[in-house]
Amino acid sequence: MGINYGKNLSTKKTPQGQPIFGKDMVQNNAGGFVFKTDPWVVLDRFLILGTEGGTYYCSEAKATVKAGDNVVACIKLDGEKALKRIIEVSDKGLCIKNDSCIIALALCMVHGTVRVRQEAYSSISKVCRIGTHLFHLASYLEDLGKGWSRGSRRGFANWYLNRKTDSLVDQVLKYRQRDGWSHRDILRLAHPVATNPETKSIFNWVTKREQLKAVQAKITAFEELQKLDPTTEGSIDKACALITEHGFQREMVPTPFLNQVKIWEALLPNMGLTAIIRNLGVLTANGTLTPLASTTLKVIETLENPEVVAKSRIHPMTVLLAIKNYSHGQGLRGATIWKPIQGIEDALENTLQLAYKNSPPTNKRFFLGIDVSGSMSSYSSGNITAAEAAAATAAVIAKREKNYVMMGFSGTFIDLGFTAKDSMQTILTKTADLNFGYTNYALPMIYALEKKIPVDVFVVLTDNETWHGNIHPTQALAAYNKLMGRVAKLVVVGFTATEFSIAEQGNPNMLDIVGMDPSFMEAIEKFAVM
Repeated sequence: MGINYGKNLSTKKTPQGQPIFGKDMVQNNAGGFVFKTDPWVVLDRFLILGTEGGTYYCSEAKATVKAGDNVVACIKLDGEKALKRIIEVSDKGLCIKNDSCIIALALCMVHGTVRVRQEAYSSISKVCRIGTHLFHLASYLEDLGKGWSRGSRRGFANWYLNRKTDSLVDQVLKYRQRDGWSHRDILRLAHPVATNPETKSIFNWVTKREQLKAVQAKITAFEELQKLDPTTEGSIDKACALITEHGFQREMVPTPFLNQVKIWEALLPNMGLTAIIRNLGVLTANGTLTPLASTTLKVIETLENPEVVAKSRIHPMTVLLAIKNYSHGQGLRGATIWKPIQGIEDALENTLQLAYKNSPPTNKRFFLGIDVSGSMSSYSSGNITAAEAAAATAAVIAKREKNYVMMGFSGTFIDLGFTAKDSMQTILTKTADLNFGYTNYALPMIYALEKKIPVDVFVVLTDNETWHGNIHPTQALAAYNKLMGRVAKLVVVGFTATEFSIAEQGNPNMLDIVGMDPSFMEAIEKFAVM
């Protein structure tokens, strides 16, 4: 017999297709009525999640325009506050991809006050930490019609001038061009004046104004590496020696050499955590990593090192993508195939937990409701759907908290077929097969009331695109608390960069946070115990 959801709710009920009388509600993309979030929450969603892939109801282009309009609104409202948050999200590695922060920085340079523009120019290196980021910024400013002012020239010039020589050399060798821009282009426009003879020589080498002088050994070795022919006897060993001696990274090595195991073995000690994770498939396919080999054990040790993970600022979504793709045993384009190594799969599970900022368990009782409706089939990032990201996030909470009920829902409840004890790959696989139609976000509270489940914190993981049901979530929470004699709270974890939420703004018992934010566990912990 099915549960008669809501039969015991002795409170005023309003269908989700209608606004609650007296409440400031708006219609979402699915047609349901929800609360419009604070523009700063929307800014956070854009900075952390981006708009790649759009949403089920909104194209990527439309979502980006909406998000951009909100960024500009925040800049107009308080440009210094907006810029500070942009820098914080980027610098702390809270964003899935840094592109959204770079776009927002560019908008500060275009729409900010004189002071905000000056601060944005002086903050370029905080958001654009590598050459690729700098090229993105130049491209976005060009798209926005922003010319090269004195402030922008000084900001771009300082990106180069404030770097130590070794760091500058690595940047010009590793990140050579992107988006139609190169270091040569930017140096010629920014006109940085180097007082250090070695820096000046590097600039001249990049802009081709003079032949390379023997003032930087790594650049000399780099040019020697570029001239090597992999088909010539001894060239592989010579390349490995140069890589080992000068710490060359993959992007600095000519492509024809990258099909050699010896080359990858030489590169591995110089690879950062993010580079290792993104190349696990290639390293396994070409035989650099094999079961129980010393190279494999070293990689596993790196993946499970808390200090390395913290220093890398790797985003949980990057790790989640790696778990899904590596365990699949095939690249996204299908060209590379490998047999996953169990030790690496296990280590990635630990990396994911470490990628979230640690916080102690609250010992509260959690009801984790995972939205698996049709709209959650849109991609949150890369090859991960919003539903998969939501399930993974719920599992992270459950692994940390222990006291939980975890269920999927759309118009009715769905047995997910997994618990927090299952591997993340199992959770992703089972969630990928779940895709049901409409959504009723009041179900977690209704179900807990029907079953008399004592809950301290409801966590709904969703895209906030609701329209179905005869009672709004905020009304259902009020009814649950009244009839159960509790003060349960509601945390809404959003997985798309929209301006909507089922959480009532200003309600002290409701919290909006952004899905896959590395600091979200801290936010939940503080909210749950306050």
